[in-house]
Amino acid sequence: MNKVLILLFTIIVLNSCNTEINESDLIGNYVAHNFENTSDTLKLLSNGKYKRIIYDIKKNKVIFSNSDKWNFNGKYLELDNFLPNNDNLKFGKENSDYKNRLLFQSFSVKNEYDGIKFLIFKDLNYYYTLAK
Repeated sequence: MNKVLILLFTIIVLNSCNTEINESDLIGNYVAHNFENTSDTLKLLSNGKYKRIIYDIKKNKVIFSNSDKWNFNGKYLELDNFLPNNDNLKFGKENSDYKNRLLFQSFSVKNEYDGIKFLIFKDLNYYYTLAK
């Protein structure tokens, strides 16, 4: 009887750890975590576009916003014309100093117990999660 219960428990645990993610699972609004100077939001739309806004927390104003294409290749979220934000952006006029710093960005996508996570900077523990 104990062996059956252990086997059943193992099957349930393994099934609940399903890490397969589909592109449609990614649609939604995401917020970045562990930033001190900026609030970074990312919206993935079903039409393959994203919208992004970065706020200066202390001045409570938008310092960067843009929109472009996104793609999911099964493991990585790929974003065209994306501004890397390591929480130390110089706060000037909105978008004025950042357009020449846009690049192709690829984030590792993880399906964790508390939801989908995009790793921004692993060493700094910066990541996006779905807004609740």
